[in-house]
Amino acid sequence: MEFNLLIAFTDNANKAFDRDQLLDMLQDGSWEAYDRCIDVLAGRLRGKIKTDQKKPALIKTASSTGYVFATTAELA
Repeated sequence: MEFNLLIAFTDNANKAFDRDQLLDMLQDGSWEAYDRCIDVLAGRLRGKIKTDQKKPALIKTASSTGYVFATTAELA
C-alpha cells in the first residue's frame, strides 16, 4: 500500500488531500482501511525517502487538510 500511496502522491503532486480522499484512492476492496492508516503509510514513506525526518521534504502535512506531495520536479 505504501507504493500505491506514493503513486497517488506523484500523480497529484503539489495537491493537498485529506485522509478520506487518500483512502478512496487506495482502496481496492481487499482490505478495510481506517483514516489513521494513511498516517502510518505516510510515515513509512517519509522514512524511506527522507532526507531529514524532522523537516520532511517531499511528503508534507497540510494544516487541517491532510498530506501533500510537495515537489517542483517536472518530467522532461
